[in-house]
Amino acid sequence: MLEVIDERWSVPAPSTTAPELFVRTLGHTRLLRESVEIGGPWLEQLPGQLLKYLVTFRDEMVPVERIAEALWSNGSVNVLASVRFTVHQLRKRIDAQVIGGSFVISHRGGYRLDGSRVLCDADVFAERAAGGLEEVDRGDDDAARSLLETALKLYTGDYVGDEPYAEWLFPERERLRDLAGRALSALAGLCERAGDLDLAARHLERLTRLEPYDEDAQRRLIEVCLRRGRRSEAMRRFAMLETLLRRDLGARPSFSLHELLADVVA
Repeated sequence: MLEVIDERWSVPAPSTTAPELFVRTLGHTRLLRESVEIGGPWLEQLPGQLLKYLVTFRDEMVPVERIAEALWSNGSVNVLASVRFTVHQLRKRIDAQVIGGSFVISHRGGYRLDGSRVLCDADVFAERAAGGLEEVDRGDDDAARSLLETALKLYTGDYVGDEPYAEWLFPERERLRDLAGRALSALAGLCERAGDLDLAARHLERLTRLEPYDEDAQRRLIEVCLRRGRRSEAMRRFAMLETLLRRDLGARPSFSLHELLADVVA
């Protein structure tokens, strides 16, 4: 069971106890320690980049050499010492007046975050989204809808969106983006099944912003527009899709507006 620990953040956390350190990664990186926000400009500097790296690989002890290769590309002979110094700087930022040792654990030449005391919003999102998709498969629409809606409130942007070019972030970013896409698609389907076409359209519109080249999502959104009697909007969206595919992929939509209209009328 999960509950909200801070209304300003809308962040679910284990109901037994609030985490000592909460890391928000979906969108821009933010930090909350014992209900106090402790982030700032330092998150854009090396200590902040190190934190983002350790959060990304939060399930493993990361060797110093891997950290050095990811964050220091200049091949300096003192790079390992630089890693250790940056760890020290990070600890100063997040460990001040904390009882129970550092949030950054060192062991045999590696570092990781203390998973028993640190919570990441990406994990809460993934747990809720996966649970919602499982409920869809079980046929429990109400439970699925509740879980998926809660998950998607957390997905406010790409994983660590303030580091758009860091290659070591890409796999985790794509994993969460794919999960968000599947959650939005499933939630839209649940809303359609319940007859709530306006809400289905909102979820599908968000899905097409997330995945603009997904023709299935675009087709579903245009079809929902037609079912809602919004033919002008359907025509605009189809024209935008035609332009997007022709400009970026040299392709055309695999369906026509007349086909969709005929399906809706039928």
